[in-house]
Amino acid sequence: MMAMGWLLRYKNFLSPTALQGMARLTYWIGVPSFLFNKIAATDPALGRAADILLALVGATLLGSVLAYGLARGLRIPRTGIGTFLQAVFRGNLAFVGLPVIIYAFTGLAQGDAVVQAALVIFGPMVVLYNISAVLVLLVSRAKINAQAFGKLSIELLTNPLLLACLAGGLYALQGWPVPLALERSLNAVGQSALPLALICMGGTLVTVRLRGNLLWIVCAALGKVLMMPLLGLLMATLLQLSAEGTRVVLILLACPTAAVSFVVVRQLGGDEALASGSILLSTLLSAVSLAAILALTQ
Repeated sequence: MMAMGWLLRYKNFLSPTALQGMARLTYWIGVPSFLFNKIAATDPALGRAADILLALVGATLLGSVLAYGLARGLRIPRTGIGTFLQAVFRGNLAFVGLPVIIYAFTGLAQGDAVVQAALVIFGPMVVLYNISAVLVLLVSRAKINAQAFGKLSIELLTNPLLLACLAGGLYALQGWPVPLALERSLNAVGQSALPLALICMGGTLVTVRLRGNLLWIVCAALGKVLMMPLLGLLMATLLQLSAEGTRVVLILLACPTAAVSFVVVRQLGGDEALASGSILLSTLLSAVSLAAILALTQ
């Protein structure tokens, strides 16, 4: 589907305006509809989700520390270290992780329970990624701009993924059933978001180019799709996660660098070449890492 998105944009079957509209529809309407619909129907007992979240947070923090050491070893300038760290730890959960999780567990024994647990952690991970990304980019600058913290607060309060997770969680805690008409409507919109997300990701790669220091880009991409899943496996082993929980952790950590990270880098004065290059290369390499994880964890 990503390859199809690339081809449709390359052949101008999809214009930049159409692709941007599809991405906005997916991000603001499709994915939030899917998240709310699934989370609202979950069991409020969140033990499985808590273990998965703990493994993800632990791997993210450890990966950030290792990425910082790698950045210093590569002699990346201070202004580029924040960009490098974000490229390593911030995964594209909405446009890649969510579709892969759904397709990987659909039809399997306990698949619905695992998917619900994975969806519950989207909200906390959105918060973690956004706050961490802004912090590392601000710290890597000579001057810390207080205005960026205001922008971060606004982004968090208006983030559709976070709002959908919170609304779905509160609805589930009340024990209310989702009305059938609403459930079917949200399900139809949400299911359409999964392939559209992958098509949009593929289409955006047409205009992204590898520029800047290639060694930094390669290391950032490998850190995202190789080092992060290995750290996730370590955390899952230490926490004694189930096979299904471990698979969720590996899939989410092997996702490519989030495309939205480029926007944050541009706003906060990071290394734009490093950001765009790591998004492109990690997206291409994630096809291999995700395929390997799905094959090895069956």
